[in-house]
Amino acid sequence: MVFNLCRNTSLRTWLVRQPGGRVGYHQSLARDDRSTASGPNRSDFTRLSTSSRRFPPEVTLKLSLRERGAPIAVGLGEWQSYGLDDTVGNLAGAGIIRIERSSDAVLLFPSHYVGDMRAPNVHLSVSPKDEDFFRALQTLSWEFVSKQAQEYEGKPIGNPGDDLATPFVQSLSKSVEDGLPWQYQKHTEATSTPRGKPQFSSSIAKFISRGILHRLVVTRQTRRQLQAFGDVIWAAYRSLPRSPGASPSLISLAAMLMEAVEIQRDLSLADAIETGRSLLAQNGLPLESSRTLLSAALALLELQSSTGMASYPLPSGIALFVDLERVWEQAVASLVQASQLGAGSQVSVHGLAKSQVRLFGTQGPIINPDVVVRSMGSIWAIADAKYKVMTDGEQFGLAPDVYQLTCYTERTEAQIGLLVYVGTSDSFREIGTTHSGCRLYSVRISAGRLLSDRQLALANLGQTFRIA
Repeated sequence: MVFNLCRNTSLRTWLVRQPGGRVGYHQSLARDDRSTASGPNRSDFTRLSTSSRRFPPEVTLKLSLRERGAPIAVGLGEWQSYGLDDTVGNLAGAGIIRIERSSDAVLLFPSHYVGDMRAPNVHLSVSPKDEDFFRALQTLSWEFVSKQAQEYEGKPIGNPGDDLATPFVQSLSKSVEDGLPWQYQKHTEATSTPRGKPQFSSSIAKFISRGILHRLVVTRQTRRQLQAFGDVIWAAYRSLPRSPGASPSLISLAAMLMEAVEIQRDLSLADAIETGRSLLAQNGLPLESSRTLLSAALALLELQSSTGMASYPLPSGIALFVDLERVWEQAVASLVQASQLGAGSQVSVHGLAKSQVRLFGTQGPIINPDVVVRSMGSIWAIADAKYKVMTDGEQFGLAPDVYQLTCYTERTEAQIGLLVYVGTSDSFREIGTTHSGCRLYSVRISAGRLLSDRQLALANLGQTFRIA
């Protein structure tokens, strides 16, 4: 028995990995459940299935969650039939979702991660509550990261708003046209018709003519694409839909071009960046088009990494998710940088992480405020980014957050402390003054304010308040 079985069953086409690393299209019946369970004790989650019925493997199970929204339930039989411990179960280990098991079902609870996981028989997605707000946060995060890279590393990783998708697809097209990089590999096989040295051709021909059964072990050279190159390009291609400038036509063109790329293994985001940088440093790519493509791929990968994206290779698929708490921290840093607090100052995210500063001198817990503002060599402002939606009744912040901020400012001897929340409306309230004279403020920034004012949201909100 299946509760609320998907009312809309349709033929869906989606991109899959075929044997040998090729990219192809797979059509399957997908079940799309948009209904919510009803009845006693079921109003707090959506019941997908509590059935022990086993579905054929060609049916794709689609699981849709919403950021910090209601959980969904998957029947224990269905969970086991699809082998979800090896796919969805790995997401729980990474902290992306939370799993609770009962005697007949498995509950999936979303958290502050958004993205999707694709495997041959299951597609799990977590969508943001507000898509426009999510994209605004990503833009602010990218602006801050790009500026930091220019100031501290001496090299830009792109400009805010740059179209990174088009150069990647164009360079992919040019590289496929010119020929992808390749290498010779030794191939050993047992065969009755060997190719390669030594020269046994005449002898084997006589064996064959006489009908003598034979099998020899030989080694020969085969020409294959450069494995690491294709793996990096595949990792960048996975992030293409979330990249600036991506469009359905570009993604379709890239999917067709990826048919020519051989992929041996899935790389995590960090491994793909490291491998790509190593290939560029070795100068082992003879064609300029290949180097251009690799540079464009690295730009996509570094963008995803710097703005909270993380990829998790699975035994039979890949998971790509964005950590919204990290994105919010970088967005708040960008807002502080554009306000009076950041004028002429150095703003950093987790600026005390490496120094291992403890709360009580050499004792107590290590403190690690989200945003640190330095001026004239000393810390003068601390901002703690809280990815929580606060109502009008919570304008002065939550007690645990205020206590934490007080500890940060007292230990660092800062003059200003900010708690920055996501709000249902805008507010900028002075909480009070600490014993050392540090002024603490609670700030709520609504989605509407962020979408209209962008980087100046905090600066415009604080114009009527004494923050300097």
